[in-house]
Amino acid sequence: MTSKPKQYKIVIVDDDEEDFFITSAYISLFSAGRFDLVWSSTFAEGVEKFKSGEYDLFFVDYLLGQYSGVDFLKAVNANQSDIPVILLTGKGNKQVDMQAMELGAVDYLSKGELNEEKLERTIRYAIERAATLRALRESERKFRSVFETSKDIIFITDADLNIKEVNDAVTQLSGFTKDEARTSNLSRYIPALLLEQWKMNDPAAPDFYEADITFKDKAGADRAFILTIIRQTDQVQGISYLGVAHDITDLRNIEKARLMSEKLGASARLAKTIAHEIRNPLNNIQLSIEQLTATPVDEDAQLYLGIIDRNAQRINVLIKDLLENAVPVEQTLVAGDLVELLLEILDESDDKLKLNQINLKLKLPAERVVIPMERSKLKLALLNIFNNAIEAMSETGKKILTVGLKAGKSAPVLEIVDTGCGISEENILQIFEPHYTRKKNGIGLGLTFALNIIHSHKAQMNVSSKIGEGTTFLIRF
Repeated sequence: MTSKPKQYKIVIVDDDEEDFFITSAYISLFSAGRFDLVWSSTFAEGVEKFKSGEYDLFFVDYLLGQYSGVDFLKAVNANQSDIPVILLTGKGNKQVDMQAMELGAVDYLSKGELNEEKLERTIRYAIERAATLRALRESERKFRSVFETSKDIIFITDADLNIKEVNDAVTQLSGFTKDEARTSNLSRYIPALLLEQWKMNDPAAPDFYEADITFKDKAGADRAFILTIIRQTDQVQGISYLGVAHDITDLRNIEKARLMSEKLGASARLAKTIAHEIRNPLNNIQLSIEQLTATPVDEDAQLYLGIIDRNAQRINVLIKDLLENAVPVEQTLVAGDLVELLLEILDESDDKLKLNQINLKLKLPAERVVIPMERSKLKLALLNIFNNAIEAMSETGKKILTVGLKAGKSAPVLEIVDTGCGISEENILQIFEPHYTRKKNGIGLGLTFALNIIHSHKAQMNVSSKIGEGTTFLIRF
């Protein structure tokens, strides 16, 4: 069973009824019932019908009383519509015809040259063009919808990789406005060899590039992305690049947290092993001391036994501290002022800062920042980080320690930045491992203990560093 052909509604806007009948007669010769013809005798009536959106095609006379066909095209904004308009003129006028085409007319015909064949061809072309235009606009609408609603940053650049268009996700993920993002150039993220091949239009160069990148957002925090760029060539616009930046910052932070958690587990197991292995011989030493002190000994022996006993007790306290700091335990957290604690730590570190000629920059809020804390433990953890920062700057020229705390409506974020020697990329994940140290007399447990304490406060600690520039500790409570 064949479907019934669509019937198209055609409006002829002409103030001369005789001209309407002539045009209608030509169309009826080939319409075969496919066209429903409607007459509009005035400019206003024609505009009203066009804006109703109920019609498929308009023939518009160039002269409509005090108005013209050009006025009609302007009134209905033909360039922004899918409804085709064909202008009818009394005689050919190239200037008028060109103006009509610029304003959105799909064609122009001279009334004196009308015939069945020309009208049939013009109507067929206009309807096909309108269908194509509607399909293109629908495709563009769908693309625009994907473009604007995507959670990834989608962008288009020119041949020099300057961003020309970018979606709203750039503001959500980086803090930069779309206008600020449009001032960016992505050349620095492309390998020099590939960039040169693209500039030279080397046919052997791949049109696709993907890489992990890191850049600082507007707040200065590092964010990680998977950058994908596709090179495309258009006959009209030439070479351009379409790109997507997928945010993997949270994924990276989760990976870091997992690695740190594994390190904490390793340090806990090591601490338990050390405690067990040391406590057995230590118990024997203490039992032996008790036996020896129970019998009379000379004064020198009593002196040495006292030294042994005191040091055995000291070792026992050190083992207890090792277990408490290296093995995660449930702590009773009470509300405490983080600003007050930081000022107390800095006050205690004042002599060390002055001796090392370190300039301190404070960026603390004026109001209290209250968080759940086990004050003595958190103080120990932060002191360890401060001491490491100070010691890292002991032999550098530029000595600045910056301590910043951001609270506001979100969870507090503490930032401790030094301008020390920095840590290499391969070593940065090792700094929390038990007994890893670069200090001559260090035992490599300070940052291990600090990380464990930070985690027991339901906080996350991230570290970034550059050799020769310094290190940043970022703690999110």
